[in-house]
Amino acid sequence: MAYSHIEKPFSYFRIASGCSRSCSFCILPVIRGPLTAYSIADIDTQLQQEQSLRSTALKEVILVSQDTISQGVEEIEKIVTHLSEKPGIEWIRLQYLFPDKRTLKLIDLFNKYPKLVPYLDIPFQHASAKVLKSMNRPHDTGLFEDIISSAREARPDLEVRTSFIIGYPTEAEEDFEALETFMKKVQIDKLALFRYSHENGTPAATKYEDVVPEDVKVHRINSLRSTHLDLRKPVRERLAGKIEQVLVDEVTSQEIIARRRQDSPDIDEVVFINKDIKSHNISVADLIEVELHMPMEYDWIGFLNDHP
Repeated sequence: MAYSHIEKPFSYFRIASGCSRSCSFCILPVIRGPLTAYSIADIDTQLQQEQSLRSTALKEVILVSQDTISQGVEEIEKIVTHLSEKPGIEWIRLQYLFPDKRTLKLIDLFNKYPKLVPYLDIPFQHASAKVLKSMNRPHDTGLFEDIISSAREARPDLEVRTSFIIGYPTEAEEDFEALETFMKKVQIDKLALFRYSHENGTPAATKYEDVVPEDVKVHRINSLRSTHLDLRKPVRERLAGKIEQVLVDEVTSQEIIARRRQDSPDIDEVVFINKDIKSHNISVADLIEVELHMPMEYDWIGFLNDHP
């Protein structure tokens, strides 16, 4: 079954269950077993169930799994092709891509399928080769840079979301500095930061002591967050005043809440639009044009662009 948001214009659809990776900090492969890819028929079943329950139109499909790229580029393309042909679906979003060489091949799909939104969600988890090796993760940060640069070359309007785990037991000060340098170099657009703590049953909890002090973890997270805001400020200044198409997620008595293609629901930025005489016909699931303005750190104020 899809992760239903029946009063919203989007839903999350599983394209696989389980995970066959062996990241040292993660217990999911133990809990959910190895990766099992879903067929297009499975996805259609999710879609039919979802549409039978919905109170609003479904405009955005978000494809998720523990390890989305492991379905393979050909299978992902089949799914994107199939969903692109479904009436009413306007946006298709891929989440939780793994940073391996197949992701470079996947980037070609962003130009091939107009409904595939310009959004690269790819958790790197760190940028120190030493720490990544101890996490049992891909540790070629040059490949990470290639993935990002190739994606932005394919779609200049694409934005990159990643996550980093801070305070992993092997993380020394120089490893944190390498992470900060990487973030500055590749100009990460959207960032999730997680403070490491042992999870029982994982290889990391068995092999290492949780030696990075909690206050150091907090300091490093705050430092990265501050650096990220500094990096984003000139980018957001360039976007301010731009006309963008947005998807309406919610309409209240005072305002309209919407998102750009580059923003995933629940985790990324939103656009707040004050209601006025021009907006009385706008409903949830509408695609409208707004002019972006920037009074906040992350979110936007938008003004309707000549909506009837």
